[in-house]
Formats: sequence, C-alpha cells, structure tokens
Amino acid sequence: MLGQGGLDGLASALLRGRGFAHKRDISDVVSALSAALPGGTAALGQAVGVGDDCAAIPDGDGGYLLFAIEGFVDDFVQRMPGSPAIAA
Repeated sequence: MLGQGGLDGLASALLRGRGFAHKRDISDVVSALSAALPGGTAALGQAVGVGDDCAAIPDGDGGYLLFAIEGFVDDFVQRMPGSPAIAA
C-alpha cells in the first residue's frame, strides 16, 4: 500500500512528466478557442461538452457538430514522419 509520502511523490512525478506537459499545451489551444464563444471562457464549462479529443457542439437542430483536434509529440513525429496517423 502506498503511504501519503509515496502518494505525494507519485503525484509530483506525474505532474512533472511529459504526458501532463502535453495536456498543458492543449489547454492553451482550448483557452484561445473558447475566447470565441459568446460568453467567453466563462461559458466554456457548460456551453460545449469537451472530451479528451473531441467537443460535441449543439448545432441548434437537435444534433451536434464534432470538433476534434489531435496534438502530436515532436519526437514521435521525428521518428515516424510517414506514419498514417500523421498523414491523416
């Protein structure tokens, strides 16, 4: 079992890791895009259902528009520049 000190150390290591750093990059994009919402960033919480890779935006006709974005890790792109995922 992980004690409090071990849990704190684990949380600290995760926060310093690349995975979380890349999510912070994405948050900059979300902040810039949310500025275009009628209520600005304050409307972001309920106006658009934001998921990990996609947002479902009500289209006004009972359906949804899907807005998706994917970020790539630089060293992955450098190692596999011809990857089908990158070409898409």
